[in-house]
Amino acid sequence: MKARSLRKILGLIFLSILLMSAVPLIGQKADVNAADTTLVKDLASVAFKSKVLFKIYGFYGPFSPEERAALVTTRLEELSSNTKVYPESLRAVPVNGEYNIQHGEFLIMTVGADDALKAEKPLAELTQEYLTNLKQEFIPILQTTTLRSKIINIAKITLTLIVVFVILGFLIKLINRLFKALIRRVSNFQNKNQAGLYVKGIRFLTREQIDTMIRFFLRLLKIAIILILFYIVLYLVLYTLPFTRSIAQKLQSYITVPLFAAGKAFINYIPNLFFIGVILFIAKYVLSLLRYIALEIEEGRIALGGFHPEWSKPTFQIVKFMIFFFVIVIIFPYLPGSNSPAFKGVSVFVGIIFSLGSSSAISNMIAGIILTYMRPYKIGDMIKVGDKFGHLFEFSLLVIRIRTLKNEEITIPNSLVLNGSITNYTKMNSPTDDLILHTTITIGYDVPWRQVHELLIKAAMQTEGIMKEREPFVLQKSLDDYYVAYELNAYTDAPEIMPRTYSVLHQNIQDCFREGNVEIMSPAYTAFRNGNQITIPKE
Repeated sequence: MKARSLRKILGLIFLSILLMSAVPLIGQKADVNAADTTLVKDLASVAFKSKVLFKIYGFYGPFSPEERAALVTTRLEELSSNTKVYPESLRAVPVNGEYNIQHGEFLIMTVGADDALKAEKPLAELTQEYLTNLKQEFIPILQTTTLRSKIINIAKITLTLIVVFVILGFLIKLINRLFKALIRRVSNFQNKNQAGLYVKGIRFLTREQIDTMIRFFLRLLKIAIILILFYIVLYLVLYTLPFTRSIAQKLQSYITVPLFAAGKAFINYIPNLFFIGVILFIAKYVLSLLRYIALEIEEGRIALGGFHPEWSKPTFQIVKFMIFFFVIVIIFPYLPGSNSPAFKGVSVFVGIIFSLGSSSAISNMIAGIILTYMRPYKIGDMIKVGDKFGHLFEFSLLVIRIRTLKNEEITIPNSLVLNGSITNYTKMNSPTDDLILHTTITIGYDVPWRQVHELLIKAAMQTEGIMKEREPFVLQKSLDDYYVAYELNAYTDAPEIMPRTYSVLHQNIQDCFREGNVEIMSPAYTAFRNGNQITIPKE
C-alpha cells in the first residue's frame, strides 16, 4: 500500500517536472510561430506559367514585395514575348551597392539591401541565387512553350495582317470612288459657270484654269490621304511583329512628339494669342468708325471747315496704313519665334531689300499724297500731263491712269506728274470758267480785218460743241511782215470731245473763208505770185 502510494507520489512529481520544463518550450514555439508568420507576411512569389521561380523578401522604396513580384512577372512575360532569351545573356550588374538582374540591357529586377536582410543572406549570394533560378527554371519553361507560342503568335499576326490589308484595300477603293465623284461635281459646276473668276470686274482665272487647279489639289489631297493610310498600316504591321515593335514605336514618335510639342507650344502661346486678338479687335472697330466718318464726309453729310469731301477717302487710306503699321509694331514681339535669330535675320533681310528697292515707290507715294491735297484734278476730268492727253479714270498713291480719245490706257507715276505740268480741261462749277478753245490763222494785209473777224465768228457759231450763248471773240496776236495773226476764241462745255470740236471748227473756217472768197494761203507765196499788186485793202 505504501509502495503504491509512493509510486503515485513519484509519478506526480515527475509529471510536474515535465510540465514545468514544457512551459518554456511552448512559449518558445509560440515565438517561433509568430516570427514565421511575420516573415511570411514579407514574402511574395515570382511565378511564370504557374511555376514559382523565387521569392522576394523585402521592400524596395515605396514598393511592397507583392508589387515588386507582380512587376517582375510582367517583365518576364514581356521579355519572353518580345525577345529571344539566352541563358548567357542573363547577368547581375552591381549599381550603387545593389544588383540589377538584366537580360542584355533589359532590366528584370533590382535586388536591394532589404532583401538580403530579410533573407539573412549576403546580397551577392542572394542575387546569384535569383540568377540561378532564372537560368534553371525560367529558361526551360520558356523553351518548352516557345514553339506553341510561336505558332499562336504567327497565326495571330497572319490574321491581323490579312484584316489590316483588307481594310486598307477597301479604304483605297472608297477614296478613289469619293474623289471621282468630287471631280464629276467640279466638272458639272464648271460647265454651268463658264465665266471664270472675276474680282471687281477683273478676270483672274479662266474656267479651264480653275478646273485644272481644283483637279490638281484634289489629286494632291488624295495622295496625302493614301500616304497617311499606308503610314498607319506600316505602323500596325511593325507593331504586330515583336522583333519590329521598337521600329513601330519610333514611327509613332515621329508623329506624336511633334504633335505634343505643337500642342504644348500652342497652350503656352494662348496668353499672347489673347493679347494679339484684343489688339486686332480694337484696331478693327477703330477702322470701322473711321471708315464710317470718311464715307459721311465724302457724301457731304458731315462738313469740316477747310476739308474737301474728296480728301476723305485718301485721308482714310493714309490713316489706315498708319494704324496697320502701329498694330504690327505692337504685336510683333508677341508673334511666335519673333525672338529667334532666324526670324530676326529674315526681318533684317526684308528691311534691306525693301529699303533698296522701294525708293522710287516711296517717292511716288509721297507725290501721290501731295497731289491728293493739291486737288489738281479728280476722277473723270479731261487732263493733259506732259504730252499725254485723256480722261483720268484712276488715281492712287503710286500712279494715275488716263484713257486717251483713242481708248489707250496710259499709266503715269505720280512723281512724273508732280515734276511735270498738268493741264485740266474739265469745266469748273462757275459759268465763267467754261473752257475756251482757240486756234490761230494768218491772213494777208489785203483782206480787211473786220471781214476776217466776221468769218471766224461765223465758223465758230456753226460748230457743234461750241457754246452759242457765249459769243466767240477774235484777237489779233501780231502784225508780221506779210500777214496778220488772228486767234479765234470760242467757249465749250464739252471738253471731252475737244479734238473732234477742233476738227469741225477747222472745217467750218475753211468753208466760211471759201464762201467769203478769201484765200488761206502762205502770204509769202501770194506775194511771189502777185508781187506788183498793192496789198493795202480798199475802203
